[in-house]
Amino acid sequence: MKKLILINAILLQVTLLLAQGSFQMLSGDGSPIENGQTIEVMVTDLSAFETVSEEYFLRNNSTTDVNVRMRMESMSLVTGAEFSFCALGGCYPPNITETASDFLVTAETTVTGNGVFTGHYHPHDHIGTSVIKYTFYNVDNTDDTISFKISFNGSSLLMLTDSDVRIMNGETIEVEVSDFSAFETVSDEYFVMNNSTSDLNIRMRMEAVSLVNGAEYSFCALGSCFPAGVNETSRDYFVPANTNVGNEGLFTGHYHPHDHIGTSIIRYTFYNVDDLNDTTSFMIMFNGGSGTGINNIDENAIVNAFPNPATSSLFIQYDLEKISGTYLKIYNSIGEIVIQKEVNSTSGILKLDVSSLAKGVYVYRLESTNQSTKTNKIIIK
Repeated sequence: MKKLILINAILLQVTLLLAQGSFQMLSGDGSPIENGQTIEVMVTDLSAFETVSEEYFLRNNSTTDVNVRMRMESMSLVTGAEFSFCALGGCYPPNITETASDFLVTAETTVTGNGVFTGHYHPHDHIGTSVIKYTFYNVDNTDDTISFKISFNGSSLLMLTDSDVRIMNGETIEVEVSDFSAFETVSDEYFVMNNSTSDLNIRMRMEAVSLVNGAEYSFCALGSCFPAGVNETSRDYFVPANTNVGNEGLFTGHYHPHDHIGTSIIRYTFYNVDDLNDTTSFMIMFNGGSGTGINNIDENAIVNAFPNPATSSLFIQYDLEKISGTYLKIYNSIGEIVIQKEVNSTSGILKLDVSSLAKGVYVYRLESTNQSTKTNKIIIK
């Protein structure tokens, strides 16, 4: 039975994938760029006229010729900076946010030559990070799109893991909360680096993007540890040029669930005291799963969601040994149930309308009295 369910799920997923957009974005080496992906470009010279991204290529994966245009929008823009682009046969100055004419991309073809895309950023000596979204769309079906973002990082500050792996400005890191009765869940250690040629005084502040009712959060950073309720370091921390803070100034995020199930997201921002636009930030999603107080319905349960990310329809494929008062539940980032549907058979595929849900990260699981399956994550676009 489980094999049959898996085969049906795969066939349905293939059908859904085929029904998705005509387009694919490719990097210069042919690697695919995911729809909605953010690419980071470092701005190393703020006095230069522009910083230019790598070349990216649009591909028409469909069997039909398509007329295409591209539009762009600023998700966040440093005051005084500008952006421009080259795409689909033309280069455009700042303040032009859309290509001027249709560009024909024949079936199963990749745009090359003067039709390739490059993003251009003009910092005009202004420190900070700007994020620009670029969307290619089918002129004859404006729902048929692909988009990606470029984060032009002009900050002096970088975040690193303990193995010196870069954390992208704005990145979200997931930390599993496995025991809600424990005093706290602590993130890995992270380090902020002064990537500039000047010494800096820095501080850090944090804010809850979403917080489970009754939960709290705290942190250690820049030489001190702070209790819950304190949202900013209390003094300047000196970081010499081209140096990271080291072990004395390392960062850890602390989450205190106080027995409350749910997922909380906290944003942490390190900033230059002498230039408040000079920042780097990231988020930690403390993912509250089923916890140690809830037993598994079935250790061999199959529970999958597709497509993921989803936009309007979501399919949950499942296979259980038994059911008794079992419900599929989807939770938002503050632990509220946004969708609940009764499960009436031991195996099948549930179709859910998620078009009314706000964009963001959700978690789902099958639950019965004091029991649940493993919690999994879905993204709504």
